[in-house]
Amino acid sequence: KAFDECWIGRDGYVRTDGTKQKRAVAFQGNVRDADGSLLTEIFVSDIPDDITQPAGRYPLEGTPTTRPAIPMGLKQRRITFTNNRRYPGLQGPRFWLRSSPDGAVIYFLTKDEKGIVQVFDVSVNGGAIRQVSNLPASVQAQFNVSPDGQFLAIIADNSIWLTNIKTGESIRLTPRSGDEHAPQLAVIWNKAGNTLVFN
Repeated sequence: KAFDECWIGRDGYVRTDGTKQKRAVAFQGNVRDADGSLLTEIFVSDIPDDITQPAGRYPLEGTPTTRPAIPMGLKQRRITFTNNRRYPGLQGPRFWLRSSPDGAVIYFLTKDEKGIVQVFDVSVNGGAIRQVSNLPASVQAQFNVSPDGQFLAIIADNSIWLTNIKTGESIRLTPRSGDEHAPQLAVIWNKAGNTLVFN
């Protein structure tokens, strides 16, 4: 199962060989580890420049009895391998992956070593994951990246938080509320990056 995706970067990302991938999507996918446990990991699909040619014998649009086909040249790979962590797999409330504006990293939720759901990141080219936030309580909803790529807006502990992506320092922007008045669903940046909107 593949779900809860995001486009990578405003204009794609740079591969390890220094070339540019113009269009790519990151998505969550369910896998099974060696003992059969279901885990959610992150995958990337690089989309070719020409998406008009099918990879196989079925048409791109599908048929009444087949699903749509993938374009020729589409490449898919897994970029997280969390099965050796204390809390493996992506975890937390339902969320969509987020990308840095330059496409270099993908942000996601999972539990830290204390069992608290935090924001982590991973290079779009794969590698070690890095904990970004260090909040006193678990992330409760969809987080979002500022337009300049420097901050995360996060809902946790019934408040809105601002986290510096580089340092991990977080400040509480709204007072903690009771559950009946807690922020819900997501916190979103305006295009200028100077206002946050939430329910």
